[in-house]
Amino acid sequence: MQTAWVLDYLDDIESDLSAVHRVDDMWQMDGPRFFRLAHRLPAYRGVMRMRAEAEAERASDGRPARTSDGAGREVVPDSELRRSAEFAGMVDWGTA
Repeated sequence: MQTAWVLDYLDDIESDLSAVHRVDDMWQMDGPRFFRLAHRLPAYRGVMRMRAEAEAERASDGRPARTSDGAGREVVPDSELRRSAEFAGMVDWGTA
């Protein structure tokens, strides 16, 4: 099981762990338990499931998936923004 993906979703994982598993402070969890629970979050209704479904949709048609932030606002993946001519030169994306 790869684990680096969690770095992109820490806020979402923290929220889902709180809602689904009633974890008050994920930062106090030991690593093995954290990764066991985080890996299973897409199985439950929550942000990580929404993200997993969006990724599956994106993978099926080859376009970056757009999701909602829960307040009805569209979330555009940074990979799409990086390729956008509209944002060229406006954002310093670093060297990641």
